[in-house]
Amino acid sequence: MTLDQITEDIEARGLWWDVGLIGPGMHEARIWEWPHVSVRVRVMNQGAGSGMNALRKAYSELDLNKFPKIK
Repeated sequence: MTLDQITEDIEARGLWWDVGLIGPGMHEARIWEWPHVSVRVRVMNQGAGSGMNALRKAYSELDLNKFPKIK
């Protein structure tokens, strides 16, 4: 899946997501249903795209059965 497809699918399930740099060389991606984080993944910076790789990994760990599409 492309990142656009991943973010569209996350949002279609009524979930929120974000990616941030949390320290030297480490990105964190979160997927949550406010106010609870459903998935949190941290990856070491491996160059450009590390933050998006973190989001891909977080999405792969999301229990899609627990969050059916609402849109």
